[in-house]
Amino acid sequence: MFSTRKSVVLLAVIALLLSALACSLPGGEEEPTEAPPTAVADVAPTDEPAPTEAPTEEPTAEPTAVPTEEPAPEPTDEPTPEPEPTAATGGAVSSGLEPGWRLYTNGNYVNDLAYADGDLWAATGGGVVVWDLADGAYVKLTTADGLIDNETATIEYCEMGGRFIAVGSSNGIAMLNLDTLDIDHWTDANTGMEDNDVEDILCLNDVGIMFVGYSFSGVDAYSFDEDEWVNFNRADGDLESDFVDEMLFVNGDSPTLWVSSGIGLTILSDDPIFYDEDSGLPDDSINAMATGADGFVYLGTFDGLIQGDGSGAWTLFNDDNVAEFPFGSIQGIVANEDGTLWIGSTFGEVCLFDPATSACVEFYEREPGMADGLSTMIWADGVLAYGDDFGEGVSVYNGDRWASFYIDEQLGSNDVRDVAEDIDGFIWVATDSGVYRIDPADESAEWVLFDTDNSGLPSRSISTIFPDPNGGIWFGGFGIAYYDGSRWTPYDEDSGLISDFVRDIQMDNQGRLWVGTSDGISVWDGTEFTNFGEDSGLPETSIRVLQPVGDAMWVGTNGGGLLRIVGDEFEQWNRDNSSLPSDFVDSLAPDPSVEGGVLAGTGGYIVSVSPDGAFSELTDTDAFDIADIHVTPEGEILVASTTGAYVYADGSWRQLTVADGIPNATVTTVFVDSLGTAWFGAGGTGNGGGGLARFVAN
Repeated sequence: MFSTRKSVVLLAVIALLLSALACSLPGGEEEPTEAPPTAVADVAPTDEPAPTEAPTEEPTAEPTAVPTEEPAPEPTDEPTPEPEPTAATGGAVSSGLEPGWRLYTNGNYVNDLAYADGDLWAATGGGVVVWDLADGAYVKLTTADGLIDNETATIEYCEMGGRFIAVGSSNGIAMLNLDTLDIDHWTDANTGMEDNDVEDILCLNDVGIMFVGYSFSGVDAYSFDEDEWVNFNRADGDLESDFVDEMLFVNGDSPTLWVSSGIGLTILSDDPIFYDEDSGLPDDSINAMATGADGFVYLGTFDGLIQGDGSGAWTLFNDDNVAEFPFGSIQGIVANEDGTLWIGSTFGEVCLFDPATSACVEFYEREPGMADGLSTMIWADGVLAYGDDFGEGVSVYNGDRWASFYIDEQLGSNDVRDVAEDIDGFIWVATDSGVYRIDPADESAEWVLFDTDNSGLPSRSISTIFPDPNGGIWFGGFGIAYYDGSRWTPYDEDSGLISDFVRDIQMDNQGRLWVGTSDGISVWDGTEFTNFGEDSGLPETSIRVLQPVGDAMWVGTNGGGLLRIVGDEFEQWNRDNSSLPSDFVDSLAPDPSVEGGVLAGTGGYIVSVSPDGAFSELTDTDAFDIADIHVTPEGEILVASTTGAYVYADGSWRQLTVADGIPNATVTTVFVDSLGTAWFGAGGTGNGGGGLARFVAN
């Protein structure tokens, strides 16, 4: 049972709903009949800095264009040449770049959708995209325009003393006022929010109530009129889990809030009810919820569509009992007034389902204009729309045909893994969907994409890049590959590599290539691999990072601490025998102040380690992970972490946040090129990543 205060608040909300909602909400976040604000397809950026995609002006999307990549040659057994470069070879030379931040994100990775009078709002891994459903024109908003984060998880139309679009992210909520176009930031520092890591937002606009679901902190109920926040959580017996995935308001005889954790269900009332597979729920991996015209609640799960009324009686519909039922997890549900439901699966299959006959009345898959994946679905004033979180944008069905809303972005993925510079001055950016080559001196130059369709990359997802000082470049992902500028040479376990799961590549002072993997180290001498694993006496085989310094190779591991290898000799430092803060060492760089030493990122700390094992702490970042450390020739230190980026210069540390210009609070890689500009990559956080930022100093 609730505490007295929670009970009073919830009962007050229910009383308001019963009196104010005589017509009753149909339930859930998506209300087909709601007519919110005026059109905002021409929304202008706020007074925050400059354009969202600096190098080029954003094009206007054609709604009928099918989202496809440029055609590429079919892969062959022989290494294939690269696409023709648009940047001149021979080295990039400074051309007077304009100082300031450049932000590159992709708005096609859609996590959630909202509708506002002719405009479809998409929360993506690269900001918010506002689509005009009439003509396919769009406006893209990022942190450069005032968003609190580029990696957005949820979006909702809300009336909280005005008309707002609420955008939830891991940094809090951005409240965009549709009348003034101002954007306010709501966080746990300036409101009564329990946390900043927002997964879902649900607004009951007739009564001015907002529910906020968090990744790890339960549900907040916020009353605008009372300006009061109340948190419901597992510890107090309110919820089955503090992780909130989806929320649905059900206005039946006794109004309730249904809360999915992805592994169970809570029906929140004065006396909460919990359901999971152990208590009879056919599948507790709930991804979507909606109330049907028949009064039943429908749950989208991995196993299919579940019908229930909260009493504990459930009916499961899937391909076992329904012909042409969508294959995959049900991610989207839209209820129609005639009792039918639109349902969509992860594989982009859509069905108009009639519960009365247990049949798919209409079924669509792979139609022109349909994205191959589906993450969310909404009814938008006469059209059905769904988003794809694998990068194919939004698909819209008007009852006659499907149309694709897709942006031709420079950066194909918001998940950036590594940034490096080759001997000719080109910048290479590794992502989970290929590698980009950029001429940093020419902002108008086309970015060249290399993927498994047009190159010899070992996989689309590349984790590390190593430019060979003798020319050419190495790539690691699932295996490794060497590119000499015209031909590719792949290496994998069949070639002698100790494991195909590659995490880092470096070269020692003898010109030998070291490959760190999940199962040990492989050393390539130009002819063959020598492997170091458990049988070789390597103290820890799960390798995270490598760093050559002098005649030694320093090795950061996952759980085994820090290693230093000279010849055949291994030294190991861990929490048991040293001052190392953690046995998980995620990043290394040469220490400019200690001869032969390294800077190690471990357990949120940056420590200096000398060759004889002397430790000194540089700073505690309060980060969970120090993903990357880069030292400039001038001795400045740049750090990528889960709490932003850090810069050490002139004897002091400075933290960089999203407000400063970095793409996301979770920074995965940082690099300073030969022009003196800094690159910050973000990613790997579940809702898309955040993209890439570049800072050009004065």
